[in-house]
Amino acid sequence: QTFALAFELLDNLPHDKVMRDQGTRLLQAEVIETQTEEARVVEQMEEFVPLKDPLLQSIVNAVPEYVPRRAGAKWVPSVACHLIQKLYEQNPDSYLLLADFDWLPPPSNFDDHDDGDNDEIYTRSGAAEGDPLVT
Repeated sequence: QTFALAFELLDNLPHDKVMRDQGTRLLQAEVIETQTEEARVVEQMEEFVPLKDPLLQSIVNAVPEYVPRRAGAKWVPSVACHLIQKLYEQNPDSYLLLADFDWLPPPSNFDDHDDGDNDEIYTRSGAAEGDPLVT
């Protein structure tokens, strides 16, 4: 028998963001980098493109609840799902114990971006349902 213990692992793994376009097509977020004319500063922008990642496609097919039903984007714990799937495939009779926080207060350095409106926290990506924890 195999026992796997993972503490504070899943929320630290990469997540992907998906959304629906005006029709029924699924889109995934990608980070696009552009340089200014001086080539000193690189700007990163989030852009949604047609879903082509095979891992992400398999996850949203297996768990349709990860796809937003309304307008807006939703985070998918894609690497965590893949890890659990691979653990099960390699050792179907194993035991898995996972423990992660489901909420943490924002880091104190987020105050540097405070515009006086404490309702929102500064992030580099657009807001989406199921935002992963940032620690």
